[in-house]
Amino acid sequence: MLLNVKDLRIYYKKAEAVKGVSFYVEEGTLVSIIGANGAGKTTILKTLSGLLRATSGEITFNEKRIDKTPVDQIVKMGIAQVPAGRKLFPQLSVHENLSAGAYTIQNRVEVNSLMDDVFKHFPRLKERLGQRAGSLSGGEQQMLAIGRALMCKPKLLVMDEPSLGLSPIMVQEIANIIKSMKDAGKTILLVEQNANLGLKLADRTYVLELGKVVLEGKSADIMNNPIVKRAYLGAT
Repeated sequence: MLLNVKDLRIYYKKAEAVKGVSFYVEEGTLVSIIGANGAGKTTILKTLSGLLRATSGEITFNEKRIDKTPVDQIVKMGIAQVPAGRKLFPQLSVHENLSAGAYTIQNRVEVNSLMDDVFKHFPRLKERLGQRAGSLSGGEQQMLAIGRALMCKPKLLVMDEPSLGLSPIMVQEIANIIKSMKDAGKTILLVEQNANLGLKLADRTYVLELGKVVLEGKSADIMNNPIVKRAYLGAT
């Protein structure tokens, strides 16, 4: 088991935002957590990355406890997050943003090799290497945010709402890219308010409501659940 989260409880601004959540991610799989805005999805991801501290529970990554590990050490251990809203350095170039993602890697040859791998997924970024990140389109910025995370050679890529604010056409393009990364063997934890996207891409899915997992299992089974169809997929 690459990532194992057990009975995670998190208080955020004096309220219990996450209430005993458990889930796991096996190597080489794509797992999604879906739920409405305010369900606790981003709070869980911030805790995985060390930006928040759990009140109780355990987070184990690669057989090591990480729930009290500093942010920089978590990145070095192999967890990279693509944050909601992208959080790029808008005044820096595409090349500089990608290079910033490789700050844990000292070997310049390896950095160049990783950048070449990013361009295989995102050839558009290669065409815009010298362009300021802030001048890219929303879809291109999302590509850059994912590429930056890949530059630290993560064992687990954590993606927070990658479809947020994108047009339907661009959402499909990002979905195709995520699928290609999964097919190439990347291990991915995908958090999405777009339930249809999360379910279609994932091997396993967890449905989160008000800080609790209310449903879990194979994505194909969850997609056919009548409650999920009504609440998240617009079925009548």
